[in-house]
Amino acid sequence: MKNPLRLTLLCFNWYLGNGELPETKARLYEQFVEDFYVWKQEQFPTTIEQRTQLNRALGELAREAIDKEDNRFQLRHDFICQFLGVPEEDGSLFQLALNLGWLNKIGVEENNRRQTVYAFFHPTFQEFFATLTINDWHFFLNHTPSNPLQPDSSYRIFEQTWREIFLLWLGSSYTPDTQKEELLNALMNFENRFGEHDFYGYRAKLLAASGLSEFQEFSKTQDIVDWILNLSIRQIATFNNPFANAARNHLKNMPEEILSDTLAMLLRAENSNLQHEAAKLAGEVKCSTPKVIDALTDLVLTTQFTDTRCDALCSLLEIDPANRIAIDGLIQTLPSRDMDAALAIPAAQVLRHAEVEQERVAQALEQCIQPYLLEENSILFPPQEDLICAAAFSLLKIHPENKSSIPVLQLLAQNHSFQIQRFQISKALERMGVENIGTEISTIPTNQEILEAAFIEKISALRDLVC
Repeated sequence: MKNPLRLTLLCFNWYLGNGELPETKARLYEQFVEDFYVWKQEQFPTTIEQRTQLNRALGELAREAIDKEDNRFQLRHDFICQFLGVPEEDGSLFQLALNLGWLNKIGVEENNRRQTVYAFFHPTFQEFFATLTINDWHFFLNHTPSNPLQPDSSYRIFEQTWREIFLLWLGSSYTPDTQKEELLNALMNFENRFGEHDFYGYRAKLLAASGLSEFQEFSKTQDIVDWILNLSIRQIATFNNPFANAARNHLKNMPEEILSDTLAMLLRAENSNLQHEAAKLAGEVKCSTPKVIDALTDLVLTTQFTDTRCDALCSLLEIDPANRIAIDGLIQTLPSRDMDAALAIPAAQVLRHAEVEQERVAQALEQCIQPYLLEENSILFPPQEDLICAAAFSLLKIHPENKSSIPVLQLLAQNHSFQIQRFQISKALERMGVENIGTEISTIPTNQEILEAAFIEKISALRDLVC
């Protein structure tokens, strides 16, 4: 355990909150700081005035170290003295920070062994303290379109160094909501075009989207959500924008309530490509509102495209594991020999999550793998192999006592077309305590095999997009 005290503070907050934690990370750390002082009060008593003064000084130290020091989390003694005074002085904030444990000695400078080096109790506390001294949102972004290089311009918001601090600042109860609103509005309206592209404009909007997890009260939340949803679905469907996948990842951290209306609308769009992408996205973001479930159900019943129907069924079961329409449809998707096995692989994988009719699901999975067990010498293509593998592992997940899938997996561990797959199946069997009799494979896949497997994955992904 790397930081038992931080874990103790977390448990303490959870206990005092009757099993609940603050809504934002910043407010959790606000509680951590208060609890930390209470924790140390008996050994090192402090007044409210001392705490306020120390927090402010630590904030200025943290902010300037992150902004100007090469090693922002390793603080030189001389640098600290500029903000906290020298430890030997009466009432020294430096000595108080050392006594309390906010700062800890970690060694000496490599090129000057007389120079002691310190670090904050944890890097996130340094980032949190830095937010306490950022009183104006222009610290993160002060855009001058006509001359971005002028001295007053600031673009820290685009630097990875400030990403966590930006989020903590947005979630802090010390930051006025008006400041948060102005920064997010500035990000939403940011433009910095080079030719036809607005690279930083897209980045700015994605940053605003990431901030919604910390500041859900933003007045234009729905505008951001609509923009992100349309980017992640429309642009992927038309191969138009490199930011589409990044937008998709942001959606996974958003509350489902604010995704529901727009996602349901896209599931009912007249464009089949949009419906296809929306069907996949619904499962990825686990949006399980009644509106989305109804829209997915309608799509299952009305679409003429097999791949879209399969994706809608998979998402429907992922967000509603007891959905009988999804279970029935996925069972029907498990193919016979002459059907496209590639379309059924996700169905075989997701059926392991079914919470009802498990006996029927298990029977369908067993019927899927049994013919291949009886015909050991049959030639299989990779999609068929992967389908059998997915069905076998799902069967084991649903019924661990059902051993009929183990011989199938043992055969695949010996005969799968790709060595990396043979390796992965063998390791999975090993983790389950199953002896992999007769398997002769390298313990580590070759670089060529890894490249081949990656190539197959990319081809599969492209196929999914164009279908």
